[in-house]
Amino acid sequence: MSTFAYLTEYAKSNRSSCKGCHGNIAKDSLRLAIMVQSPKFDGKIPNWYHQSCFFKKCCPLSHTEIGGFSNLRWNDQEKLKSRIQGEELLDDEGDNANDSDSDEEEFDGIVEKAASGRSQCRTCFDKIEKDHLRIGVNTEYSDDHYGYLYHHLQCFVDNRADFSFYASGSKLGKFKSLGKKLQTEVLSVLPKLEEGAGKLGPKAKKARQDKTISKREDDLRVSLNFFHASTNLQMLLVSCVAFLLIFI
Repeated sequence: MSTFAYLTEYAKSNRSSCKGCHGNIAKDSLRLAIMVQSPKFDGKIPNWYHQSCFFKKCCPLSHTEIGGFSNLRWNDQEKLKSRIQGEELLDDEGDNANDSDSDEEEFDGIVEKAASGRSQCRTCFDKIEKDHLRIGVNTEYSDDHYGYLYHHLQCFVDNRADFSFYASGSKLGKFKSLGKKLQTEVLSVLPKLEEGAGKLGPKAKKARQDKTISKREDDLRVSLNFFHASTNLQMLLVSCVAFLLIFI
């Protein structure tokens, strides 16, 4: 049973209604709930609100009081944190009313240094070295859970049109947490572009796909050669041991 005083999630349908304004909460929009005692059983149930209606009713002291917070998209987490701290005002739809660059913030991604060398680039499939810059693109795995798929910075730059990311690199989540040197590096390769710039035609897309397939085939060929060499070595060792056992 949840011990949180509040809950948040993306509405699974448009059937829920806001307890504040009594209007419908649109499907996939972010909603917040106050947990109240159920009149039918010994437990609590959520009373759902639009974002703006929720903050007219109450304001948590910290985002840690809100269940499901970690499952939200990065940008939505940051907006809620700012709203809790009293830094932003939200309009009736729950978006930042003062954000003139809202279209640029629709892309949900982050830029950060790789914490280890275990993550894999989803573009070239090579490992991302520790402390190297990487771009995380938020991807929905299920109705309630999201996660980041990572790319080398340069791989993302080369394919930014495929992600429909035309804003400045400063619009990426976690950008402000980077040092000035790394911020400068990001801005130098991710300047703001006109929408639609950099899109590849069918021939160019096919050429890039063929190049990716060729690289994967080369990697597979190397792995198979290593496997065969390892197998032959094992067979040789077995033969040597069998030969030695004859004289024991």
